[in-house]
Amino acid sequence: FKQSAEQQIFRSLQSPYEIAVRKLAFAKQFDAIEEILDHSLQVSKPCSESFISRIIMLYGIAGMPQHAIKTFNQMKSLNISPTIKSFNALLNA
Repeated sequence: FKQSAEQQIFRSLQSPYEIAVRKLAFAKQFDAIEEILDHSLQVSKPCSESFISRIIMLYGIAGMPQHAIKTFNQMKSLNISPTIKSFNALLNA
């Protein structure tokens, strides 16, 4: 999964991430979820607000709100100004 995530075309697809996060959350493999999503942030330079919002949403799906908050707080260090889109993603997480 991580190797595929290094390809831009793969990162632009929402389904593989959502399916993986849902299955890992069901199996209570929260460390694996964090590893996948953190890796995605590392290889997606520069990041867009849309991509960060999707990561926040995926942490919400996984039931990991503290990680969603942490990711939201990282936006400024990535030179991304939060807008209503990322605020909504955080509220829904």
